[in-house]
Amino acid sequence: MEISQVPIPASPCSTEKLKSLGFDYWVSDVLTGPQEVITTLIHKAQIHAIGLARKDLTNDQKRDVAEFTLDTPKGKVNAIDKYVSGRTHYAFSRSRYGNRRLNTTTNAVKQATFLADTGLFPLLTIP
Repeated sequence: MEISQVPIPASPCSTEKLKSLGFDYWVSDVLTGPQEVITTLIHKAQIHAIGLARKDLTNDQKRDVAEFTLDTPKGKVNAIDKYVSGRTHYAFSRSRYGNRRLNTTTNAVKQATFLADTGLFPLLTIP
């Protein structure tokens, strides 16, 4: 089956809900390129489920994102488990045992050195 014929999964929530959480876009909304590449990134890197906020989210917004969960057969999972806010990348993970404690990892988003003119930074308001 050709990649262009593979169905694209839905984002974890509506655009309205995404915006109510403080995000501007899904990463998949702002990338351009051959459809085959975008489809592969959606399936392999889940870019359709990564929220993107040009400015830093407030602490209340970050809490709301962390508390926004979906019920699955494996238990509660974060609806948005990765996002970029300002110049910081956030990733959630849950412990597999006990009370399934939520852990957050943050990393600075660095200036692109390859394909720099096509990176996310032109979209972001950087202080």
